[in-house]
Amino acid sequence: MAHVAQWFFAASDITRLYILELLSQRERCVTELHEILGAPQSSVSFHLKVLKAAGLVGVQRDGRRKYYGLEGDTLTHMIAFARIVSPGKHRGTCVLSCCTEHGDP
Repeated sequence: MAHVAQWFFAASDITRLYILELLSQRERCVTELHEILGAPQSSVSFHLKVLKAAGLVGVQRDGRRKYYGLEGDTLTHMIAFARIVSPGKHRGTCVLSCCTEHGDP
């Protein structure tokens, strides 16, 4: 669950969500993201660090530049988690007696 919390924390910032959207189009370097976002490079680098620590983005070096891209496996796991916790998905699996007393199997 610690990974899940880290994923959603990383995705809880509007700038980081915008970065994820931009990276869904193609890999990008910090300079390009800085130009698109109009944010200081240090800010963009910080947000990329958070996204990378959460496993949402990866980095590849090409000479002196680093290119950031989405980590599809992590996004797939996030989607799977969201489906698992959807309403009604765990009906009947609660260990508390109060759930079975209210009609859950």
